[in-house]
Amino acid sequence: MEIIMENWKRFLREESNIVNSMIKDIKSWDLRSCYEINSRLTNGFTTEHRLNCLGIGTDKYVFQDSEKSGFVLKFEKQNPIKENSTMETVVWKYLQGTPFEDILAPIEKDSDGYYYMKLGTGGGDIREIESRLIEIASNNKFKFKDLKHYFLSDANSSNIRKIKNTSVLIDYDDSWTWVFKNKEIINKIKDSSNGR
Repeated sequence: MEIIMENWKRFLREESNIVNSMIKDIKSWDLRSCYEINSRLTNGFTTEHRLNCLGIGTDKYVFQDSEKSGFVLKFEKQNPIKENSTMETVVWKYLQGTPFEDILAPIEKDSDGYYYMKLGTGGGDIREIESRLIEIASNNKFKFKDLKHYFLSDANSSNIRKIKNTSVLIDYDDSWTWVFKNKEIINKIKDSSNGR
């Protein structure tokens, strides 16, 4: 059993090193479009590559990774404009086990410098998320106006998706400020959810 665990840990380290190496290369190229990145990754579209660029935002890259189906790979650009561009991972960790969890696309693997977020399908509905925020606000004595400002400031048709037929945010790093300010309340919500 011990040998199996050691082999598994070694595999995870090697996998992380491979992904980090690819990310380092992509960042060093300073290319500004997915077409350019995908062309470079595939030697002018003549070979296969495990990564496929899906989008380049203000601060992050989003890729499909053929070795991790059902998820997208996200990582920060070389010189991001916002300081909190990868705070989605922190927001996800804090809000798991709370009613907010249902409006956020889950993050499965958070590694040094990158993370995998559950892949959504089709367009989600902002009104569905607003309704749930209204419910969360009224059940927990939050101001809906604050929740709307922090959670929906980046919300648009390209970053609201459906996961299991439910609308979720796939870009929620701007909510970090609210989460940080309300950590104690969030912990109380978690405790009451867990029956403590």
